Amino acid sequence: MYIIDSKFIKTPTREMKEYEISFLPGNAMEDDFIPDGTNDAYSFNEITMESIKADPFEPGAHVKIKILIWIDEVKLINQSQLKADLLEAGADHVKIEIERVRRENSREVKIIQAVTLPDKAATLAEHRSQPMPSGCLEFFEQVEVLDEADLVKFALEKIS
Repeated sequence: MYIIDSKFIKTPTREMKEYEISFLPGNAMEDDFIPDGTNDAYSFNEITMESIKADPFEPGAHVKIKILIWIDEVKLINQSQLKADLLEAGADHVKIEIERVRRENSREVKIIQAVTLPDKAATLAEHRSQPMPSGCLEFFEQVEVLDEADLVKFALEKIS
């Protein structure tokens, strides 16, 4: 049996500071934005930096920021400026992660709520303001009730 002599060596460490910032409704930051959607990049970066200043990090720290935001507002975050501001504030390394959240719009809801294929096609055509080619609704109705072989026969009869 061997006895190994061990010795603890104290090593320098760096602080890892992580911030999670959400710009979605239901958060405290929601009140900081103009409701008509005319927000600008400056306001997003300013609020992000204000959140970080409320819980400062040590100089030389690694900083990770997770931002939750609507997909169409991502362009309003000036990531390079935000990173530069954090490095200037004393961070040694900055990582920005952006989680993009899709907005659910009325078009998607109507299409999702339509039950049958003809209803879905009609709702989509209505939303696009494009007329459906003649015979489409009839074909979609047949898709739901016929098996594959009968559907092919139906389609071939319509083409001829």
